[in-house]
Amino acid sequence: MGKNARPANLVETGLPYFEGNANLHIMNGNNHDGAGAHSGLHSMTYANQNFPTKVVAEVARDKRVSDIYVADVKLRGNKTSKRSSFFPASMAWPAVRASIIEAWQDYKTYHSVSDVYDQIANKYNLSWAGYATIQGQKIWVGSLSAGTQGNPIDTAFPAVNNKFYAGITGQI
Repeated sequence: MGKNARPANLVETGLPYFEGNANLHIMNGNNHDGAGAHSGLHSMTYANQNFPTKVVAEVARDKRVSDIYVADVKLRGNKTSKRSSFFPASMAWPAVRASIIEAWQDYKTYHSVSDVYDQIANKYNLSWAGYATIQGQKIWVGSLSAGTQGNPIDTAFPAVNNKFYAGITGQI
């Protein structure tokens, strides 16, 4: 059995805890009044329907799944733009949530036997990062929250070309 192989009875099958408004934070973003950028927004599936969302500048597209990308975005014209990475717009909340769960379970299964999981999380100031299969490709998905009852997931986002953008800037 290789270093990353786990007996089937040790594969994580539990579910992470989600903050009650995680879906709104991830799918719509939080557009608060006052100075500064919005928070959240890691999908354009619903955002364009709820706010006059504007992509200010696209930064990068994933080479494996071109619908995963990072861009500077404004939810309202007079707000500061914020850099976010985006799940494919074809993914509604149930599919995004399933990808987050898959990545969290992957992290929980393998981080204790493969250093790369904690190295990725630490490099980008994340609580965890794991693989999810999105459009047939293994894509890193990470979060600043542990997914525990005391620290539920309120946001999560995909890496673009194996690089996280949100965790490194502190903007989510």
